[in-house]
Amino acid sequence: MNAPRPISTARGLGAYAVCGALAFLFFLRPIHDDDVWLHFAVGRWILDHGEIPRVDLFSCTAPGVPYVDHEWLAQVITEWVRAAFGLGAFRALMAGAAAAAFVVLARTTHRLTGSALAPIVVTLSALAFDWHLARLRPHLLTLLCTAILIDRFVVAVPNTPLRSRRDGLPSAGAAAGLCVLMVFWGNVHAAAVIAPAILGVATMGAWIGAESARAARLAVLSAASALLLLVNPYGFDVVTYAFETQGMAELIPEWKSPLVLVTDPREIARMTPGNDFRATLAMLALAAAVVFPLAIWALVAARRAAARGAPAPVDPALGAAGAALVALAFTANRHDLFLFVGTLFAAHALAELGASGPRAAGLSRGLGALAGIVASLALARDAALRIPLYVEATGSAFGIVWPAHEPFVAVDLVEKAGLEGACLNRPPWGGYLLYRCFPKVTVAFDGRITTLGADVYRDIRDLIEGRRTQEVLARYSFDFLVLPPYVLGYGKPREDPQYQAPQLGADWVEVYRDPDVAREGSAVIALRRGSPRFEANLARMRALK
Repeated sequence: MNAPRPISTARGLGAYAVCGALAFLFFLRPIHDDDVWLHFAVGRWILDHGEIPRVDLFSCTAPGVPYVDHEWLAQVITEWVRAAFGLGAFRALMAGAAAAAFVVLARTTHRLTGSALAPIVVTLSALAFDWHLARLRPHLLTLLCTAILIDRFVVAVPNTPLRSRRDGLPSAGAAAGLCVLMVFWGNVHAAAVIAPAILGVATMGAWIGAESARAARLAVLSAASALLLLVNPYGFDVVTYAFETQGMAELIPEWKSPLVLVTDPREIARMTPGNDFRATLAMLALAAAVVFPLAIWALVAARRAAARGAPAPVDPALGAAGAALVALAFTANRHDLFLFVGTLFAAHALAELGASGPRAAGLSRGLGALAGIVASLALARDAALRIPLYVEATGSAFGIVWPAHEPFVAVDLVEKAGLEGACLNRPPWGGYLLYRCFPKVTVAFDGRITTLGADVYRDIRDLIEGRRTQEVLARYSFDFLVLPPYVLGYGKPREDPQYQAPQLGADWVEVYRDPDVAREGSAVIALRRGSPRFEANLARMRALK
């Protein structure tokens, strides 16, 4: 490989600071994700009991089913921080993890291009794809781990003792670093399964680029990372869990392809100016149009350089990894998180292309400027749409919790009254109910769709949507419900004006309804007469009033 480009330390550090600050501000958003509350609840249980859950303890619809808690370490860390220092500290921790990932990305970009401006353009471009992933969840730790993996184990820098030995095998330092990275990653998020794949694709790129010793080294690292995935309380089940989740893409919006999101009528009905995947799909197509040809050029140029005994002008391993991760983003919108690898490679390739002649230099500068302009416009649009909403809802652009998302008032009443038993709830509300009310309350569903199962999810969804109502109610013994008002006939959901509420029958006694039934997080509480806890729960609600 070519020698790394000369780096100005002062300008480089300035670029790192800018990139880290941009990422920190971008990700420091109000908590707006039900899974965050679920993670707190499970983390609290682990800390209280000193063990890892093996079966479901939190639902009333699938109690005792095997539970692969692939995020257990992240849950312990985040719940400890929240309990000790508050939600603000948790938000700073997660935004800081994302910022650290972009500092690593900036360092890698700076080293490959020698430009202090390139890291900022790459950061802006990567952030532009992450607007719908800017949620304070353990996947931000995956972002950091991926950045470290690319920087330390994929990108080639010659004469680096930490990286390799002359016989082509990883050095002791590289092996130790990979162990630490993979053991941590494999216990904070199942997305660690992507590490062997990234290293495997990089192996293919190095091999096609006629870098046989490097390909052998990457192959060893890929195999080692696959084995290290098994160092977790659940062993190989973490790997199968990750692929089972992908198999439920039809039911999980964040695992749906961007192509599906922009063609499905129900998804289109949910779109708003600040939540429109059509812009992301257009940007993704633009990224593919740039990265794929550059990756092919990198592989061809590396082979030609090897035939002449010269170093490759562009890193073929990084090119293969970048192109593969751009292609992966077309399979599920969650995979947009990894698009920074493609933007990193594009910056590297364009820098090398620009050094090959005046015309190429003009093309390189033009594409870089275009990327910066498009990314800046996308981020400006995102800020213009979201910041006023944050200020209106929380009183600040950096408010802690998005109040409209969860049924805060209703769950507050459930907790204060001390209601007990099995709760029929809207699936996205399960995590918050567990955070506030477990173990007195168990939920019908929460964010663990792979654990609780597609059948249970369909049951709850069908009931809420007015199908098989009595069949589902007969299958599960709910004690009370916390549901949107439209399920009990008050108004209509925004995405379905033709909605028909289910006929729940006279067995349910309404004890609370939010005054503004049209608000996103408004809810109704009703108790089931047939429940053995009915009289006690009714007395609790009356005493509270």
